[in-house]
Amino acid sequence: MSNEGKKNIFARFFGAIWRWIKRHKVLSVILVLLIALIIYVVNVVNKAKELLNNNSFDFATVETKDLTNSVSATGKIVGLDKKNAQAGITGVEFTEINVEVGDYVEAGQVIAILDSSDIQENIDIAKKQLNASEANNSIGVNGAARNLNNAEVNRDKDAEKADVNIARAWDAYVNAANAAKEATDKYNNAVNARKSAEEKRNAQVSNINGLQSAATDQWSQQFGTQMQELKDYLISKGFTDSNAGYVAISNYNVKTFTNCTLKASEFETAITDTNDSHYGEFLLKGVSDLWPDTGALDEDDALAINQLMSAMRDTSVAYVTNVTSASSNLATAETALASAQSTEAALKSAMDAADSTADSLWNSYNDMIRAKEDTRRMDDSTVATAADSLNTTRNTAAVSNLPSKQNIENLEEQLEKCTVTAPMSGTVTAVNFKKGDKYDGVTPIIVVEDESAYQVSAEIDEYDISKIEIGQAVQIRTNGTGDLELEGKVVSIAPHATTLPASMGAAASSANVTYNILIDILTPNNDIKMDMTAKIVIITDRKEKCKCIPIDAFQEEEESGRFYVEIYDPTDPTKMTVTEDGKIEYEKLYVEKGMESDYYAEVISNDLAEGTQIVIPSEYDNSMYDLTMEFN
Repeated sequence: MSNEGKKNIFARFFGAIWRWIKRHKVLSVILVLLIALIIYVVNVVNKAKELLNNNSFDFATVETKDLTNSVSATGKIVGLDKKNAQAGITGVEFTEINVEVGDYVEAGQVIAILDSSDIQENIDIAKKQLNASEANNSIGVNGAARNLNNAEVNRDKDAEKADVNIARAWDAYVNAANAAKEATDKYNNAVNARKSAEEKRNAQVSNINGLQSAATDQWSQQFGTQMQELKDYLISKGFTDSNAGYVAISNYNVKTFTNCTLKASEFETAITDTNDSHYGEFLLKGVSDLWPDTGALDEDDALAINQLMSAMRDTSVAYVTNVTSASSNLATAETALASAQSTEAALKSAMDAADSTADSLWNSYNDMIRAKEDTRRMDDSTVATAADSLNTTRNTAAVSNLPSKQNIENLEEQLEKCTVTAPMSGTVTAVNFKKGDKYDGVTPIIVVEDESAYQVSAEIDEYDISKIEIGQAVQIRTNGTGDLELEGKVVSIAPHATTLPASMGAAASSANVTYNILIDILTPNNDIKMDMTAKIVIITDRKEKCKCIPIDAFQEEEESGRFYVEIYDPTDPTKMTVTEDGKIEYEKLYVEKGMESDYYAEVISNDLAEGTQIVIPSEYDNSMYDLTMEFN
């Protein structure tokens, strides 16, 4: 079809439309507005897509990868070991230098000798002085030991002597105690004898008192009866109480009738000394032959009276005889009592004396024990003092020569230091002295290095040193080996800083504090040389095949502190919602954060699959608000 034909077709098409519009004006207006609305909505949606595709929102994909953390630094190649040979002595000349730079030496090989003549002379003098001092100390120690031995011997002798004295004192006390007991027994027997004598004496006193008691004594009663019979007879013969004989008879009792002096004239007044030869005699001695003729009494009467009075006399004599016997017994009892009392008193004195002797000997025995204890304490004190003196002497002897011994040891050490040996096997890389030079005690005499293997020596900043551990893997590159990456391992971390800040005594322009580390080179390479520059990467942490997202994709709830991510599904934009304040919110999923690297971090969740898109929050989170307002 020609262009002209095409133009006619379009003209007819638009003409038909125009005619339709003219016939349907209202419907045409509505249709135009609808088309305009559709065009606007399409424009808004495109603008929303444009906002989603620009920097207002960043998205990341969940990936499986290996995570590593590392610390980078620059160091240099050094030998496996490096040691300086030094002598530890100053101001002494070298008499020999036995090696040159480049020589290989074995550990312990003599590499230099220093002049030791003055040191040896000082050693000889010091040893002589020490020997003399030790001899003097030995004399003092031996003397103190003898004093201690003498003190111990004296202590033992004093104890033995005290034991003998105590044994003797005990024997004396035992004998005295036995004597006291014997004296006490005798005294007790004497007391019992005295009590028995008192009882006998008291019995005799009671007997006499009974005999002398007229009311109860049998003889008094009998005599009274006989007296009454005589009185009754006299009364029967005409006598009355006025008759002298009757009265005289009444005045006698059983105690006195034995000595009765009654006369015949007291019964018959007619009897005189001229007509009666018995005048004045006791009536009981006979009967007057004149009474029957001259008086009222006949011979029978006189005989009767005489019989009655004879009976009374017998009773009185019996009484007096018993009283006399009782008195004699009482006197004997009194004598026995006095003797018993005297014996008791004597034995009491003997007992008291024996008790006093026993007490004295008991006290003496205890005094002996206390004396032994006192002597023992004094002897122990003497022994202790002697022991202390011996210990002090020994200690003094032990320490008095310590300075001399130490001086000799120091001199001998200096003598040993005059022979300098190689500190290790290796190559001599520096010789700093020659024969005749004086050693300054600071500069290494030689330097020996082990070139059989190499290490990297590097300084790590104080902010990173805490991440470094023995055994961590290291990636090594050097200028001499180009891009070849060598493997290494951290084998040493310095405990103290290498470079100190100015505040800690370093120069004012000092850098940050650093710590030296050593790294073994595990990959052999012949191109490595000493002092080459080495760039190292120390792997401080590694985790393989873990789900990872950018660290910025993790978000944290303010209230709970939990981590979450927002999931974006590009196939379903309607899953995102707009809040009242215009913020866009995506589907939220709580997760845990694992190992972190510089940019990525491990995300831990069973609900998050590899390939899922995650929202990375940005400063354009509110862009949808403006878009929504425009749409409204």
